[in-house]
Amino acid sequence: MPSANDALPALFLSDDADEIHAAAIAVAALSSGEVLKPEGIHRRTGKPERDGLLCARLFGPVDDGRCLCGKYTAPGGLGTRCDKCGVLCGPSSTRGERWGHIASAVGLVHPRLAPRIALALGLRQSELARVLEYGVVLESDGRLVAPHDDPEIDERGAVRITTLLGDDADLMLSLVPVTPPLWRDTRRDPQDSAYASLVGRNLRLRRLLELNAPQILLDNERRMAQIAWDNLYKVVRKELSERAPIVVAASTTKSRALLQAVYDEPDSDAARHAYAAHLTAEGDLRGEFITSQLVDPRRTRMSQREADLLRRDEARYLAPLARLADRITFRRGFPSSCRSLPAAADDLTADAWSTIEHLESDLPALITSPALRSLTSLTTTDRALLGLCRAHASLPQLHTLQLSLSSSTPPDPDALRTADIFPDLRTLTVVHRSTRGQLDHTWLLGSHLLHDVTRLTLQLAEERLAALDLGAWIRCLAARPRLGSIHLGFGKRLVTFELRRDREWTRLRVVLSSALEQRVALGYGGCASDLLTALTALGPHDVLDVRVDSTGDWYGEELTGLARSLRAHFADTITLPRVG
Repeated sequence: MPSANDALPALFLSDDADEIHAAAIAVAALSSGEVLKPEGIHRRTGKPERDGLLCARLFGPVDDGRCLCGKYTAPGGLGTRCDKCGVLCGPSSTRGERWGHIASAVGLVHPRLAPRIALALGLRQSELARVLEYGVVLESDGRLVAPHDDPEIDERGAVRITTLLGDDADLMLSLVPVTPPLWRDTRRDPQDSAYASLVGRNLRLRRLLELNAPQILLDNERRMAQIAWDNLYKVVRKELSERAPIVVAASTTKSRALLQAVYDEPDSDAARHAYAAHLTAEGDLRGEFITSQLVDPRRTRMSQREADLLRRDEARYLAPLARLADRITFRRGFPSSCRSLPAAADDLTADAWSTIEHLESDLPALITSPALRSLTSLTTTDRALLGLCRAHASLPQLHTLQLSLSSSTPPDPDALRTADIFPDLRTLTVVHRSTRGQLDHTWLLGSHLLHDVTRLTLQLAEERLAALDLGAWIRCLAARPRLGSIHLGFGKRLVTFELRRDREWTRLRVVLSSALEQRVALGYGGCASDLLTALTALGPHDVLDVRVDSTGDWYGEELTGLARSLRAHFADTITLPRVG
């Protein structure tokens, strides 16, 4: 009997009838369980559907050391199967090793076993194809007759091929293996679609058999099940052939030199092209991945093909960042954005850091590491920023910063005000979601952070809208010639105020989300009054004009009253949505 690692390749890739036959017989013993549903992910919970194509009970846990419902977690629950969700608390790597099966309601013909089946039945392959299409009926005496011409045939039904094969009945597939989820976990993966089609046909056929449906309907469903299997075989064979052992060219001296050239010159596309061409010549699919991404260097979203290539050999593409970071995205064939993990502190000088352009980290030692040659964008905390200040760090290459505040006033604001860590900073975002304490932005307005910034964004909790002082921010914009715009956002894009410089004047644009409009229309909370107070606090000459944009027309007494008040205050200098 073939092993679990050999059965799938043998069944889908081998052209040897004996190997395929042995693999088909071994499916029952090697499978982790039966897949009963065509669904993959539950729409409401976002978790794998039980008994579905991604079932955690069959294939293994989604998260390391944690069952699906969270009742058992490592280390205490390691090795325990949850009595609630049925998932074993163990490593998620099993989802790349364990596979299941579909119990077919009708015997299916493997394309490579068709000649042997035709020989056992005394048919030519063309005649077997007609039988499988249910264009003719195979009688027990070997005759081929037209279906439904003989009333007796209609009464007793067509004789199934499996019955006529006798001792060779195991040439027909009764169990179809389902590949491990990690081989097909990309959205809209062709394997998932093909498996779902076969499961759906199987469920429909079983139901028709239970209802004792007319023979013509049963024959049609059996034919469609065979077609679904043929399509599945082609899809899985294609994908498994691309998962064939890869020549890892990175182990050669030339590959190491070309890869080091990429790390030494991360801004050079020429170095990446040279490395990709070498990998392609060596038969390494990573070369195709890099080349595909270099076609449009500005693109960050992967194509379906790129996602499939990454999924097949993700650990090598990410190495060694896989253990140092998460939320890794690729651009130009290499990791370009990530969030550091605590383990990153143990390896601050890895060459793989050199292609990272955006880093989310609270580790000052990593942020200042010379290995981060391409770093231009940073997301960090006020405490980490304070650590950079005390270390007298300087990051002249960084032009985009997102700073998360843990309290209304950062620790040691004087140090943050005087430090000049980012002399070439152009875009600054300050995030403070807390509703506790009184905000004080004087440390920010007087700091070196705003010296050359052209765009300033503040993201605040929606409760902070009541204390908004637009006049202060207009004065901030006027006092800094380099600052072109200020964006003030409240809640999860509930409302945004955009202040833009227009020569010596300021323009104000207010963007209201549909969620805010609904709240105002329903009279929920004080959104309308807070918004009206913030806007009418401006004098008639504080801004050149005001534009209020929304996702739709305004309806209801609250919105109508808000529009009337704003029109009365700003007269012709305000543009409002159409009031229904």
